Amino acid sequence: MARRGVRRLTIGWIRVLVTAVVVASVVLVIVLRPTAQGDPAMALEALPMVDRVTQDASYRRAAFGDGWSDLDGDGCRTRDEVLLSTVDRSQPYRTRRQGRCGADMVAGTWTDLYTGQRMTWSNLKDTTQAQAIPIDHIVSLAAAYRYGAKTWSEQDRIAFANDELNLTPTTAAINQAKADKDPASWTPPAAGRCAYATRYIAVKTRYRLPVDHVEKTSLQQLLRGCPRG
Repeated sequence: MARRGVRRLTIGWIRVLVTAVVVASVVLVIVLRPTAQGDPAMALEALPMVDRVTQDASYRRAAFGDGWSDLDGDGCRTRDEVLLSTVDRSQPYRTRRQGRCGADMVAGTWTDLYTGQRMTWSNLKDTTQAQAIPIDHIVSLAAAYRYGAKTWSEQDRIAFANDELNLTPTTAAINQAKADKDPASWTPPAAGRCAYATRYIAVKTRYRLPVDHVEKTSLQQLLRGCPRG
C-alpha cells in the first residue's frame, strides 16, 4: 500500500510538472511572438520613444559592412536573394549560375513596394538596367545608426543591412528621393503608404529601435490609410 501511495504521489507531481511546462511554453510563445505580425498600430505603440535625432556626423556606410553579404554561405549575395524572393513568379523570369550562386538573377518583373509600379527588366547584367532597380533599406542604415545601431556590434549591423525584412526593390528615382529619410521627412505615393508603414514598424520592432514623436505621428497618419480587419 505504501508503494502504491508513493507511486500515485509521484505520478501526481509529474502531471503537475508537465502542466506547468505546457503553460510556461504557451506563455513564452505569446511573449516572443512579434507584435508586428498582428496590428501594426499596436506594435508602434509598443516602441520606445526618444527625442528626434536628424543626423549623426560619425555615421559611415562602412559601419554596416562592405556592400551586400552572403550571410547564409550559399554563394548568393543578399541583392540576388531579395530579387529572387520578390520576383513575380506569374511572369517569365530568369536566373543563372554564377560561381557558387545558383540563383543569380538575370531578368524578371517586380512590383515597387512604394508605388505599386511594375518593373520589368530583361538583362540585369546590363549595368544600366541593374542601376534602375536598386534594393532599398526601408529603415535606412543612417536612421538605424542614429537611433541605436551605433552601439551594436559590427556583426549585428551587417545582419541588419542584409535582413530581407528591411529590403525591397524599387526604382532609382524613388530610391534617390527617399535616401536616408524617415517617415517624418518622406512618404511614398498613396499606393504604397500602408505597406511602407507596416514594414517600417515591423523592422523597428524586430530590432527594438525607438521612434521619435514626429516619426510616430507620421506613421500613425500613414496607418490610417490601411484596410481594417
